[in-house]
Amino acid sequence: MRIGKVRIGGGALFALAAVYFFDTVEFALIVLLAAVVHELGHFLACRALGLCIDSFEIALWGLNIRVEGVMPYRADVMAALSGPLMSLVFSFIAAAFGRYAGFEGGYLLAGVSFLFFFLNILPIYPLDGGRALYALIASRFGQDRADKVSAVVGCALILMLLSGGAYIFIHTRVNISLLLVGMWLLLSYCQTGRHSIQSMRKSILGVFHESKIRENSSKSSKTGPLYRGRVRADR
Repeated sequence: MRIGKVRIGGGALFALAAVYFFDTVEFALIVLLAAVVHELGHFLACRALGLCIDSFEIALWGLNIRVEGVMPYRADVMAALSGPLMSLVFSFIAAAFGRYAGFEGGYLLAGVSFLFFFLNILPIYPLDGGRALYALIASRFGQDRADKVSAVVGCALILMLLSGGAYIFIHTRVNISLLLVGMWLLLSYCQTGRHSIQSMRKSILGVFHESKIRENSSKSSKTGPLYRGRVRADR
C-alpha cells in the first residue's frame, strides 16, 4: 500500500492487525513513538547533509527511509549513528518525564527507546552500528577489508547473543527474549550476506533500508564507489 511518499508493507499491516486482536494498543503506540524518534534522527541527519529523501516505508521491523544517491563514508557514519543517538537522548527525556511528571508510561517509553539505541548501535550489518563500522573501515582500508572485518565482527556478536540467549532460556525456561533477538539479527545478516556488503551499500539507514541509485560496476574497490552529484567519498 502506498500513499504519496509513504509505503506501508504487508508485515506492518499484519502487525497492526495482531495488535488490535491482542489488545496491546498502548504498548504498540509506545514502540511506534520510539521508532519514529529513532528515524527522526536519521531524517534530520539526511537533511543536514543535503540528501534528498525519496520515500518512507512502514515495515514490520520499523520505519525505513529511502534516499536518492549513495552517501560518502563520512556522511554514512553520521547518518547511521544519528538514529541511535536520538534514541539514547530520548530515553533520558522520557525517564525524566516519567519521574517528574508522574507519568508511569514514561519509564516504559524510556526502556523501549534505550532498547532501540542498544540494538541499533551493535556493530552488526545492516544495523546502524554495522553501517558505521563498515564505512569507517572502508574509508581507511578499502571495501574488501571492510567486508571481511564486518563479517567477522557481525558473526562473532551474533554467536555471542545466540549463546547467551540459549543459556538464559535453559536456566529460566521462560525468558527467550535474547535468543529471539539473536535469531532476528542472524536472519537480517543472512539476508544481507547473500552478496558482499560493498555491493549492498546503498544509502541504507537502519534495517532493510534501500536506495534507488545504481553503483558503477566498472569501478573496482581500489578506487571506491562513485557518488552522483556533489557528494563523494572522502579518501
